[in-house]
Amino acid sequence: SSACERETDGEALVQSLRILREAGRPAEALNLGVGHWVPARHGAEAGRQVTLAALEAGRPLDAKRLLADLEEVSAEDPTVGAAVDELRPAVQAALDAGHQPG
Repeated sequence: SSACERETDGEALVQSLRILREAGRPAEALNLGVGHWVPARHGAEAGRQVTLAALEAGRPLDAKRLLADLEEVSAEDPTVGAAVDELRPAVQAALDAGHQPG
């Protein structure tokens, strides 16, 4: 976490999120991402990783909010727009699944 606090481009955050997700710990990745991700500063991949963590942790409303945060900065960065386009169907599917009777 301290590497994530010191860096400014989001690369340490991306790596940390990816490691936690690959280790099967998406909830921890989500907590780390929510605590450290700054959409305007950390770029598309950090936002993509934290949104995927939210989906994997079964938190579709968090994923929706994170996607909205990404969308806010997509006008300035085309890679963010591509990440939003990639994530939107998965977030919507998770939201739809969450609203179906169990």
